[in-house]
Amino acid sequence: MLNIAIVEDSEASAKRLTEFLERFSEESKETLQYMHFTGIEPFLESYHFQFDIVFLDIELPDGNGMEAAKKLREKDPLVVLIFITHLMQYAVNGYEVDALDYIVKPLRYPTFALKMKRAIRECGHVREDEVMLELKEYSIRLSVSSIKYIEIYKHHIIYHTENGDYETYGVLRQIEKLLPEKEFFRLGSSYIVNFRHIERITGQYVTVDGKELPVSRLRRQEFLEACHKYYMGRTLR
Repeated sequence: MLNIAIVEDSEASAKRLTEFLERFSEESKETLQYMHFTGIEPFLESYHFQFDIVFLDIELPDGNGMEAAKKLREKDPLVVLIFITHLMQYAVNGYEVDALDYIVKPLRYPTFALKMKRAIRECGHVREDEVMLELKEYSIRLSVSSIKYIEIYKHHIIYHTENGDYETYGVLRQIEKLLPEKEFFRLGSSYIVNFRHIERITGQYVTVDGKELPVSRLRRQEFLEACHKYYMGRTLR
């Protein structure tokens, strides 16, 4: 199921868009759930990573659509964003906020269906390349490539990432299952490392972000083989 937000002040345009979503769902057999917001502030205030796709009217009366998109990107750099606009020139700056596409009003179903197919493909790509963390006060969506290493201490899980550290609770083996097997390796009972962020391998340690992480003696050979396979794979791409 895909969760979709429609941020659109025009009731007529929002109604047309929901009709298109229902038609697309019926034709494609995709399960779609959607929510309509008439202004950007209610949308941003309630946003907690619950949507896969956001349709955003770039000409909302309660705020500049591009500024709203920038605020959304600060919260969530990975959600699929599609602009809705009367004027194409407003949409061409979508690259600034990594918008996937735009739809020019009046909305027409054939164009909408093409955009939706592309958005769904992108959602599949995003879900494969991200993890969702449930923190104390909010949730956050992380790109797996940004994770340097993960450590556990008495069920406290700490994600060390390019954008800082995030702490949650869990069991390391459950976290391990969520990560791409070819890119991450469990060093022992306390650490999972992302191959792309390894700086050095010395004896029983790997260095990531300046910190030496111990490799279990029983896993060292398997680690070296997996590491070799990872870097060979990158060389051959």
